[in-house]
Amino acid sequence: MIGQTISHYRLLEKLGEGGMGVVYKAEDTKLKRTVALKFLPPELTRDKSAKTRFIHEAQAASALQHHNICTIHEIDETKDGRLFICMDCYDGETLKDKITKGPLPVKEAIDIALQVTEGLSEAHEAGIVHRDIKPGNILVTRKGVVKIVDFGLAKLAGMTKVTRTGTTVGTVAYMSPEQAGGGELDARSDIFSLGVVLYELLSGHLPFPGDHDAAVLYGIVHNEPEPLSKYRSDVPDRLLSVIGRALEKDPNRRYLSASDFKADLETIRGTLIGPDRLHAPGISDGKRPRFVNRRVLILAVLAVVVGSIGTFLFTRTKTPRTTGLDHALSVVDFTNLVDPDDPTISPGITGLVRVGLIESSPVRVISPEYLYDVRRRLFNTTRGPIEAGEALEIARKAGATMLLSGQIGTSGGEEYALWQLVDVGSGKSVASQRARGKNVMELADRIVSDALAVITNESGLAAEASPSVAVLATVSPEAYRYYVVGVLAREESKPVEAVRALEQAVQIDTTFALALVALSKALRDTGEVTSSRDYAEKAWRLRKHLGVKDRLTLEAWIQATVSEKYQEAFATYEEILTRWPDDREVLEHLVDGYLFFNRFPDVLAITKRGLALYPDDKLFALNYQY
Repeated sequence: MIGQTISHYRLLEKLGEGGMGVVYKAEDTKLKRTVALKFLPPELTRDKSAKTRFIHEAQAASALQHHNICTIHEIDETKDGRLFICMDCYDGETLKDKITKGPLPVKEAIDIALQVTEGLSEAHEAGIVHRDIKPGNILVTRKGVVKIVDFGLAKLAGMTKVTRTGTTVGTVAYMSPEQAGGGELDARSDIFSLGVVLYELLSGHLPFPGDHDAAVLYGIVHNEPEPLSKYRSDVPDRLLSVIGRALEKDPNRRYLSASDFKADLETIRGTLIGPDRLHAPGISDGKRPRFVNRRVLILAVLAVVVGSIGTFLFTRTKTPRTTGLDHALSVVDFTNLVDPDDPTISPGITGLVRVGLIESSPVRVISPEYLYDVRRRLFNTTRGPIEAGEALEIARKAGATMLLSGQIGTSGGEEYALWQLVDVGSGKSVASQRARGKNVMELADRIVSDALAVITNESGLAAEASPSVAVLATVSPEAYRYYVVGVLAREESKPVEAVRALEQAVQIDTTFALALVALSKALRDTGEVTSSRDYAEKAWRLRKHLGVKDRLTLEAWIQATVSEKYQEAFATYEEILTRWPDDREVLEHLVDGYLFFNRFPDVLAITKRGLALYPDDKLFALNYQY
């Protein structure tokens, strides 16, 4: 089939084959992107059950939108009746390939398992059990992002069985005891399978070996695994206990959810990484501790010394590079040549460009809040866009290696942008181009696409496939303008005006998830807690329209303010900071959360990190001194 064109996909090479499908790398000739196509084997096409199960795979997986789950684009059928699904094609390797090279370092194994638990949490919340978690179905991209693939054996909760009664579906060595016995499965079966995977990642051995399937199945049901300490001595005792709990024969004695599994892994990772990295230890009794507003107490006692503390910290603290990566990108405000009196044009186009680059760039995009704070300290300027003459010095101080800036104007009824990418070290222009578009979304897409090609070439890193910014924001320029007005009003501490503008945005486009998130936060500012929760939940139902960072931020916001799963919120906020460590709002949320629970060592750790980035921030300074 190599070289054939099916629908609008040209098959390039065969990637793999399994019991439920053959996978090919293909070119999407319409969208000019590389995808993977999975075909039902010809001999199974006549099997109605297999065909139905294959359709369920596509339906189940396409309903899941999460950065740790393989993205499914569509399901289609060839002229001769063969079904196939189109999914993202990732540059990386499976855990199966990784394991052949030997056991993994403890930290790496934990990080991989953590990402798998995140993807499983998303699936389980949607009522979907994977049923075939194994190293071959877990892929790690070149950027270290874990992707769970092949929901071919997934079963929607409550759905009529497609598999024939008395048969098992899944790879024998990674089956749970209840799966091995042909029983009913739920999320806990996936947890057992992940426990097997984690055991193998650390030891290089399966916990239930055997010379044939029957022996393996017997061991899963009746035998205890060899102690991990037999194979290596550097696995923490706490991690041994966690794996032991995941591998309990009785599902009721296992972790009840992937989120619980994740929480314990987070705690262990935190202790391995050290005190300067946040972790979210669990609350042992599961109860909500008594609230003591330490922040109010601190503000009252120490307000008189704020000025001197701020001055002292500014002079003694150097602004560090905020990432361990080799590259960071500073995107500064595009100069507004369209209508200098319209304050929404510059932040509007700049915001969309950031959304697109955060989603697709292999280079970390520095947060605008950090750039504005650096600008304030360098030039004593607190309002308005960053000027062209300030941009390079701000980028250097912020630790950027590349700087993207530009101008936006109109010509011939179309908007255009002149953008340039600068090497911050030398101060020399790397590239500059003109982009055009009928509206701000088209213009932003062109800027992102053209700039991304240069960024990937300069950094030597591969970019992720990115949808149009209209998918990550809105197709309506009018709705987007109201959104920008609302965001600016909230930044200026005008919550009522922010609510009014954001309500207009979501009335115009009811699927505008970014505006729903902003409206939820603005309503929270005004004290309308119930409405804030309602809009947060609406945004969550539309999370497929959010980029990965915005989706994580929304997840943490809901965990903290809607479901009150504070431990999970802390872990999600921590994950955001590992990828975008200079996000001021996330740092502040963590400070407030830890204060709420009287977790003063964590308050100290997070305020220390906050002060390294924002050295005269009053909130961080007061809590650090306390």
